[in-house]
Amino acid sequence: MSAYSLQDFIHDMDALITANLTPVRLLEKAEPLLARLIASPKAIPDEYRRPSGTGPNPMHASYRLHDGANGLTIGTVVWAPGQYLAPHDHSSWGMVGTLEHATTETRYRRLDDGTNKEFAKLEKDRVSLRKKGETYILIPGVDEIHDVLNDSDRLAVDIHLYGLDIRKIERNIFDPQTGKIKRFLTDPSGTAKQ
Repeated sequence: MSAYSLQDFIHDMDALITANLTPVRLLEKAEPLLARLIASPKAIPDEYRRPSGTGPNPMHASYRLHDGANGLTIGTVVWAPGQYLAPHDHSSWGMVGTLEHATTETRYRRLDDGTNKEFAKLEKDRVSLRKKGETYILIPGVDEIHDVLNDSDRLAVDIHLYGLDIRKIERNIFDPQTGKIKRFLTDPSGTAKQ
């Protein structure tokens, strides 16, 4: 059996998107494809698994692998040792697969009705160690608010896939202690800007 390439994955994802499935059904069908992609060692070249070496956190990096006309975006994120991204949402369906090492992901459940754009009452739902070869899904408004921590002394690398270009969507970052919400945009380098 030949290796499953990034281009094979993009082709299969485009076919799923064209089928106009609900986000839940699309992700059910797509998650095994992502698992197959990250199980193919050479599918994501090494240059997309390295720190940037520049900027405020030179051990971090975010790389763009694909921007589709249908909204499909694929990229990799290199998490520096100790790097943490506070609870946030995505405003798009998404999937994440761990390419190297592991991160700790904490999911939150929103307890309020979401009408107040400056406040959210969050409750921790579950904590998962996301190891190499594992995948997980993000469903907007249902199960997508999470934080991510690389609590080791090694680099961790994920592949991220979204139905929309999240660099162009204003999203929410949450403070679970105070309930405050800040709006942010992800700039092209993958850094959250509030």
